[in-house]
Amino acid sequence: MLAAARRRAYINAMDHHAPLTRLAVASCLLLLAAGCTPAGPTGYRAMAGEYGYTSERTESGNLLVVFYANEQTPRERVQDYALYRAAELTRREGRARFAVMEHGIGREVEQPSARDRLRESPPPGFEQPGAGFGRGDTTLMRDRDVPIHTEPRVRLKAELLIRPYDGTPPAGAERHYDAAQVLNELGPRIRSAGR
Repeated sequence: MLAAARRRAYINAMDHHAPLTRLAVASCLLLLAAGCTPAGPTGYRAMAGEYGYTSERTESGNLLVVFYANEQTPRERVQDYALYRAAELTRREGRARFAVMEHGIGREVEQPSARDRLRESPPPGFEQPGAGFGRGDTTLMRDRDVPIHTEPRVRLKAELLIRPYDGTPPAGAERHYDAAQVLNELGPRIRSAGR
């Protein structure tokens, strides 16, 4: 008798909280969906997902600095991010200046095909072996070009090929920068843009 009363009290309490639970689940889903789309311009950060800076040393000993940003990021800001990262790397190597040997900025557009889209996420009923039309695979759908609306992925990309140095500037450089001056001049703008 006492157990039945507890069970009824628990069920009543759960019914009372069900709207709140549904609200919490809906809120979580909205937050997840919002996290999938860029919310404003890309901030200065190391590469996370599709956006941020990367760097690598080339065979010639130079450093290749690349910054990827979403379309909402102004072109000038993407250039500033790459230049700021170049100055940080120069200081990290214990050098005072860096030469820009090559540079470039542009847009990368990647348009996934409908076939690629199906391979990434097959329609319901096709994703598990034995599902669908009893064939156990998705070749029936993969062999056709099914019209699926897919959004292209667009990124801005700034590249700098740099050579940190002290003393005599390297020959063939496009520009020369004082790393401390770049950090001082761009630092406030970089931090205010979401560092």
